[in-house]
Amino acid sequence: MSKYNIMLCYHGIAMNPNEVAPFRSYIEDFKEQINWLKKNGYTFLKPSELANSLGDLSIPKAGIIFDDALETIPPALDFLIQNNIPFGIAVIARRLRKYEPESGFMSWQLLKEYANNPLCEILNHTYNLHHLIPVLDTESNTVTTAPVLEKPCWIPNGDIVYMADGDNRWYWDWSIIDTTTWGFPLFGTDPATGQPITSTMTVKVRKDVSIREIYVRAALHMPASSGYNAQVEIKINGQVVKNGIIPVTQYETRQQWKEREFMLIPLDEAYNAQAGQTLQIDFVTQNQGNGAFRIYALPDFSGDYKLNTSCNGGDYPPGYDWPARPAIILSDGTGRTATSDEYSSYVGSDFSTFYTAFKKYSGDWDVKKNYNEFQTNLYVLTIGGTYSDGALADTYIRVRTDGDVTVECLRIKYAERIGERYPLIIEVSIGERTGVGEYSNPTVVAEFAPNWWDWHWQTIDIEPFTFKAGTDYYIRFKTLNKSPFGLGLVRIYMEQDKPPEPRWGIVGYDENNNPIYDWILPPSSAYSHEDWYMVAEEEYTDVYPDGTYVDQNGNWQWIISPPYDGPGKAFLDLLVPIPAISIPTITSIAYPFGAYYDNGYGTNDTITKPDLNPILQQILSNEGISSGWTVYPARFRDGLVEPDLRTVNLALPRFLVYGNISNEVTLNNLAAYTGIMWKDIMHNGIVWQTAEEYNSLYNATTRQTNFDFVSFDAYFFTQSPTIKKGNINLQDKQIVQQRGYKALIIFSNYDDSIDGPNPDIASYVLNNPDLFVPLITNIVTSEAWDGVYINLEWVPPDCKQPSITFFDKLAAALFPLGKFILVSLPAITGTNYDDPDWTGWCDYAQIAKYVNFMKIMTYTESGDFGGPAPHAPDEFFDAVYRYVNKTVPAQLKSRVLVGCNAFGHTWTINAQNETGYSCDYITFHEALADAIVHGVPIQEQDGEGYIEYLNTKCFFGTPNTVWRALKKSLDNGLGGVGIWKADDGDLLQHNPNNFNAKKANVNWEIKEL
Repeated sequence: MSKYNIMLCYHGIAMNPNEVAPFRSYIEDFKEQINWLKKNGYTFLKPSELANSLGDLSIPKAGIIFDDALETIPPALDFLIQNNIPFGIAVIARRLRKYEPESGFMSWQLLKEYANNPLCEILNHTYNLHHLIPVLDTESNTVTTAPVLEKPCWIPNGDIVYMADGDNRWYWDWSIIDTTTWGFPLFGTDPATGQPITSTMTVKVRKDVSIREIYVRAALHMPASSGYNAQVEIKINGQVVKNGIIPVTQYETRQQWKEREFMLIPLDEAYNAQAGQTLQIDFVTQNQGNGAFRIYALPDFSGDYKLNTSCNGGDYPPGYDWPARPAIILSDGTGRTATSDEYSSYVGSDFSTFYTAFKKYSGDWDVKKNYNEFQTNLYVLTIGGTYSDGALADTYIRVRTDGDVTVECLRIKYAERIGERYPLIIEVSIGERTGVGEYSNPTVVAEFAPNWWDWHWQTIDIEPFTFKAGTDYYIRFKTLNKSPFGLGLVRIYMEQDKPPEPRWGIVGYDENNNPIYDWILPPSSAYSHEDWYMVAEEEYTDVYPDGTYVDQNGNWQWIISPPYDGPGKAFLDLLVPIPAISIPTITSIAYPFGAYYDNGYGTNDTITKPDLNPILQQILSNEGISSGWTVYPARFRDGLVEPDLRTVNLALPRFLVYGNISNEVTLNNLAAYTGIMWKDIMHNGIVWQTAEEYNSLYNATTRQTNFDFVSFDAYFFTQSPTIKKGNINLQDKQIVQQRGYKALIIFSNYDDSIDGPNPDIASYVLNNPDLFVPLITNIVTSEAWDGVYINLEWVPPDCKQPSITFFDKLAAALFPLGKFILVSLPAITGTNYDDPDWTGWCDYAQIAKYVNFMKIMTYTESGDFGGPAPHAPDEFFDAVYRYVNKTVPAQLKSRVLVGCNAFGHTWTINAQNETGYSCDYITFHEALADAIVHGVPIQEQDGEGYIEYLNTKCFFGTPNTVWRALKKSLDNGLGGVGIWKADDGDLLQHNPNNFNAKKANVNWEIKEL
């Protein structure tokens, strides 16, 4: 069998099997998956190479992309390099920061090492668009969330509480919350006590707004990925505005509260707030569950905002007022969608920033030091925190550079901290030194949260600041918030000469000429020094003394007086980026979450238009992007494919590997996706028949595969008596006939007024052959059909003899004209299993005399009329063809086609339905994708594929279903196989290069028997 090509998508790698997660795969599982593909003949290509040949199935090809550039992937990369296997790394540039990456991500320097390897290819994963934002769902006219690239954002009307005045970033910009933010427990259950949470947010609104909705920007919860249906009462200034459930969200493999995205909470009643009004918003949880829902909180020391919660485990203790703005939007329920120009602007700007950051930060760094790193006289300098008297640290560090340099990062080395850690925020500003502890024109370049990691370095990204050669500057570290626990200080190292100390010596002689001993103090000039640092208080800093004295007890002491400064050089590096001379050529994008801005249809609406919005297409073109990767596991092949399977190089499929799924399941899914799981289906010289439902564009299966009979669905009988013509793709019909195959028109008793087969219409037709046979004959001849396909279902049992008469007269009319007759018949077992209302009218032996072929519908045993079940269980399937062998004369058995399904159904539990389930049609390729997306195995049961996840069960036809029908036909000397149906790409998805061996070698002589 031709194997489908595959692009694998991984994220992180775990070295211990106990550390796997949905997006972190165990290294040995990863190796086994790669080796499995190698063993099955796959050749590995770089992403851009595979993009250009993904649909070429002449040889099996695979690719590998690691999304996000996580710090855990080097062991997997090293394995690939050792085995000469190419790979791609999709980079979220902002997560790599400047010099030191965000926790969990690779550094630019490590990335550069791999990027320089010829096996590695770098992909754009955006600079800062890897998150979810509010968008308007135009079908339901409701606001939901979606990846940034998927469509223009929704702009709610109201007060965006967490954004400071003058901040011109988009309200969903991740940079607002990815540096100095806290996680505030808003509702849910305290993990420490098991008690429901009560929280209060005090905010000052800046505009008039009738609050009908509250958007909350969810952080990681406690514990992460937790969630339950929380019963919550919300009050604004005492008015109850909501009392109801805040629900969890159902994802493919889990159920939890939303995390790291917006969640909309609609209110039961509006609250009318006025600009300048202070609001107290209370969240009172009324039931217990498995975790605490947290939102982002942005430090704010204006006094207009504070937060308070009963929950333990937060950045502040329970009952303490947090000085912070909550990440919420108080909305009136209205808004607008961003314009195309706005979308183009923020996406285009992000792409430009990606390349700027890549070039600037993947080069080298010039590290400017004011200290001697090999100095052994190490002292400590308080840089931030709260002193024991409650005062806040405020430290100035003096720097001077030899040349003009533009600094983008500072780096400090911590000494041992003092007191208790707390959520400390430090403001960093830079200005020209004008005196001790004085500077001019200060510029705030950063706010940062110390990591309190003793004896380690911390890098602080700052706004670029240019230092002029020879000019003295102060870098000020100003603590903004007080510790709730008392004393808590962070300190850094400095190198400072040891100050001169008094010595004990002879200071004179007494009258007996005996030496007099005392402390000999250094002169005050010995303590003269420059101010290379200054602190607010001397506590816990090795402040340089101004002199010494001897106390009343005869001991010498340092003289320490304001300003508290010294000549010590702080362990403070100035980091200057040296841009890379060149960066890798980047021609591919891995869309965050696999989502991209389409044309609004989800699929192509014409043969030539790609499913990509022209705005995004233009942005990608401007940046030289020629291929884009989603994470939907569709399968791709060159040539004509069904309309809903067409794609372009800017929207290619990937197989996302979940790390927390057993490797057995992953290999099962790989075998199904690649086609290795399925049997080859060759023509075998028998008759192959399929049916085509209308598609205004085309049906790729019937245009390309060698089906001897293609039946076009459908024209419809009525009781007028007339035949109502349905839509037919006449070009498909013409192509089928030009290729030497037979095009048949289906006549059906389907009645759209009841959305199903109408027994009364079937009875009327069969009892009136003299009315309908001429109508059928006229259509077949006037429209140049090769014959007819009669599809009557739920025929009343009293129509047995009329049906024989009808087909006798139809044969008498059509056979002399050289036209074919095919008929679909209900599957009969000849046992008590049979439903007379379904099968009672049908006599195989008699009908076989008057038709060329009769397809037995061994695929109708399940559907929307019942619960989950195979469409033709093995026992039933075998019983039907035992009955065929028993009742159909030997000379007519070649007229029997074994019916099978290429489609499937899904059943989802729904107590409101009579059957207890909601049932939907599903195609083969959709079922494969469902299994992969939900991380469940594809099992085989009763000749079909079977998957089960959450509240859903699914049975669907596979290549093995067709193989079962083929084997049954060959083993029993029957005429061939009839497949329902050729639409949706299923048969091409089954066997892309099969069904093409030869035409049927049976005798198609048209005559009655």
